[in-house]
Amino acid sequence: MRPGRLRNRSLWTFFIPGRGAIVFDERENQDEFLAQVVGPVLQTGLPWTGDLSLTTTVPGSAAIVGGTGEFAGVVGSGVERGRIRALDPTTHTITGVSEVQLRYRLPR
Repeated sequence: MRPGRLRNRSLWTFFIPGRGAIVFDERENQDEFLAQVVGPVLQTGLPWTGDLSLTTTVPGSAAIVGGTGEFAGVVGSGVERGRIRALDPTTHTITGVSEVQLRYRLPR
């Protein structure tokens, strides 16, 4: 069994207390996650444990699309990275960390 493809679009809103917010839009490619984690879990029915590092942002697809407060008029891009440690099919729980790194320029 070979898992399919998973593409999704994420819209993140980061609230920075007392300063404002940044809105980040990206397209994601989750194929590696499906192949290395979800596929084995579906095939065996057993929990998966490991250490899988991923960059899920499709190159060239991510942009900061808005901001408020100090970040009004902000422009930039970013990338989402993740590290998956476990997937338990009985509890439907994924253990891991997701990180979004932003590169931006504030208006003058």
